[in-house]
Amino acid sequence: MAYYGMLAGEEVAQWWMKYGRRLFERNIRQVLGPTDVNEEIRQTLATNPSNFWYFNNGITIVANRVQKSMVGGSSRGQGIFSLQGAQIVNGAQTVSSIGRYYESGGDGLDEVWLSARVISLEEAPAGFGLQVTRNNNRQNRIASRDFVSQDQEQIRIKTELAIDGIEYNIVRSETFKSSAKSFDLQEATVALACGTGDAVYAVQAKREIGKFYEDLSGNLYRRLFNTGVVGVYVYNMVRIVRIVDEFLENEIRKLQKKSGRWYGLLVHGNRMVAMLVILKLGLETKAKDSEFKPDQDQIKESAGDVTGIVFHYLENNYPDSMLGTLFKNAGKCKNLVRNCA
Repeated sequence: MAYYGMLAGEEVAQWWMKYGRRLFERNIRQVLGPTDVNEEIRQTLATNPSNFWYFNNGITIVANRVQKSMVGGSSRGQGIFSLQGAQIVNGAQTVSSIGRYYESGGDGLDEVWLSARVISLEEAPAGFGLQVTRNNNRQNRIASRDFVSQDQEQIRIKTELAIDGIEYNIVRSETFKSSAKSFDLQEATVALACGTGDAVYAVQAKREIGKFYEDLSGNLYRRLFNTGVVGVYVYNMVRIVRIVDEFLENEIRKLQKKSGRWYGLLVHGNRMVAMLVILKLGLETKAKDSEFKPDQDQIKESAGDVTGIVFHYLENNYPDSMLGTLFKNAGKCKNLVRNCA
């Protein structure tokens, strides 16, 4: 069962004021903030509200149950509906833009109308809500990375970590901030790629991380995110790579000139250095232990040793290579690992 029609902008603004971001928990993206598209929506609200319906794609809502009030009887001209477990699965940017415009004191919402579909999942087949979400968000502006938030392995890892008070953010959002107890999908991907011990994955994380998300059933993605990867392991690998990155960043700050081969290694070789540290210290296995605590001093000392070894290897074997290019070359990085691990 589904309904379609037009919604008043003022009512949508009230949804935002009452529920905020909870409206979009099943969406593949959260509120993205001041993007070009969101600014265009705001401009339409401010300068051309009566044409909003013509310029906007509208929204799609799914709900566990939809009940139509007897008010209005069988009329299809208007209706009052009660939605249980309602979620906006397409149109998060539209709704948040209207809500923020209203919050900032913007007027003219009495002239704003937008298209809407309300879909009841009460008697729908299993998984139909997910199908609605995926198919309503297949447009050029959606990145492959956004669909990862619907992957069951990601949801499982996120749930496991939440039990331990750790936030794993798998949905693109302007509000997320990394901390000692929080990290996002991109950071997890980099850490797990370094943890494979295979230069191909570490190079891909450096060269074009988006490739991991293009095929969620493919080997590239499933090598990192699969049933055998538990939440605590992901978190521990992130912590290890953060320590290595902190060491490299401190080394960069010590330099008087931000140029030269040593600087190039610190900047472009960070993924290779992290992977070699993990290999040398056997951290890939240790990180699976729920009681594991990264030894910062040991990891930083190893990072210093590895950086020196890699630098001498590069000077002896690739003295004329551009390091920004070399560390995106899987073949050369495989040779580097064989000789420096």
